[in-house]
Amino acid sequence: MGRRTLATILLAGLTLALCAAVALAGFDPPVGYPVGDQPESVASADFNGDGKLDVVSADFNDDTVSVLLGNGNGNGTFNPRTPFPVGDMPRFVAVGNFDGNRRLDLAVADQGNDDVSILGGRGDGTFAPRKKFAVGTSPRAVAVGDFNRDGMSDLAVANGASKNVSILLGKGHDRFAKQLKFGVGNTPRSVTAGDFNGDHLRDLVFANEMDNAIAVLLGKGDGRFGHRRAHAVGSMPQSVAVGDFNGDGRKDIAAVNQGDADVSVLRGRGDGRFTARQDYPVGMNPNYVVARKLDAGKRLDLAVANSDDDTVSVLLGRSRGRFGPKTDYAAGGFPISLAVGNFDGAAGPDLASAALDDDKVEILLNQI
Repeated sequence: MGRRTLATILLAGLTLALCAAVALAGFDPPVGYPVGDQPESVASADFNGDGKLDVVSADFNDDTVSVLLGNGNGNGTFNPRTPFPVGDMPRFVAVGNFDGNRRLDLAVADQGNDDVSILGGRGDGTFAPRKKFAVGTSPRAVAVGDFNRDGMSDLAVANGASKNVSILLGKGHDRFAKQLKFGVGNTPRSVTAGDFNGDHLRDLVFANEMDNAIAVLLGKGDGRFGHRRAHAVGSMPQSVAVGDFNGDGRKDIAAVNQGDADVSVLRGRGDGRFTARQDYPVGMNPNYVVARKLDAGKRLDLAVANSDDDTVSVLLGRSRGRFGPKTDYAAGGFPISLAVGNFDGAAGPDLASAALDDDKVEILLNQI
């Protein structure tokens, strides 16, 4: 065998080894932290002002939220949970500043009470007793935004049974005006805010499970919204995420379809309309999707919680708003919700999974 041939073989072997090493890079095996019974939702923020991210879960069967404070040692670990009472059957938790004091507060969709619980943050990782505000029937998700341009945070609550959204305009001091209601379609499971027509006003997008569609409501800037515009996606959409996937300055949408085990990507036209969907396979029974930069690239990526597979699928962004094939990572028992944050201080964003069957929040540290 000649030296050139041997060198070529050695170079090829080294290349394959390097490729294998890159392929193995990803998210570490999950580390679980006990929370309450049946966590349905998870969110992340700095609740005690120490510069480290903390985690909160909505615990459906305990009627609590669990707050896990980051222990601050830089390795992405957390202290034991502190529970705080909310309403009946909490389905979703969101973070916002509802009193203007720079301390982060919580908004919780209480499915069993048809209301939203507001827990005012004290700035030390603890929260005041809840204040409740009536919404529609069977609230499933909450989005936070300034919908009337008064500088105060408002709420949009997707009501699964009453087929509408409740808009609660913030009045400061953890108070809200009486709800405004707008129709959105059948069985909304998720709501996310974004500017879809370039007018600098906050719009809303919903995942409507029984319509096999997303619904877009364009904001009018005074807390009111226009009539819904439906766009077809796959079967039984559960969650939507918003981002500029192709770098054209327009907001795009990703919807995860439980019935088809895929995610639909719709590119925005900049006028409130969207292109026909492109579908990408994920795992079985997907329930939640987030859009963030998860690797060193400049494009947004997608992470999807696959409940029946006990995994999260990561789809890395490619050019022109496309995505690569999924890579699956273990995410605990029946992962149903995801949050993104830099929990260990390293370069890449990490993932937090609400593992419903384990009664834990699972932390996946990023090595991509």
